[in-house]
Amino acid sequence: MHDKMYEKAEEIVAVIKNETDWNKIEKYLRQLQELAVLSPTLELRKEKSGKHSLAGLNFTDGKKLAEVLEKYWVNQVMKDNCW
Repeated sequence: MHDKMYEKAEEIVAVIKNETDWNKIEKYLRQLQELAVLSPTLELRKEKSGKHSLAGLNFTDGKKLAEVLEKYWVNQVMKDNCW
C-alpha cells in the first residue's frame, strides 16, 4: 500500500515540476496532503511580491517548489521504511 502511495506522490511532484498555474499546484499539494506524504498544516500562500510561499520559503515556479518538496517535505522516514 505504501509503495503505491509514494509512487503516486512522486507522480504528483513530477507534474508540479512542469506546472505554471499556481491554482493547479495548490490542488496537487492538497493531493499530497491527502496521501499523508505532506503535512496537512502546510499552506501555499501568495505573497504581495507575486511569489508564492510554503512554510516561509518563496518560490517563483513549480520546478523549484517540486525540488524542495522532494528534498524536505515528502515524509522521507516513512518512505524509507516502505522500501
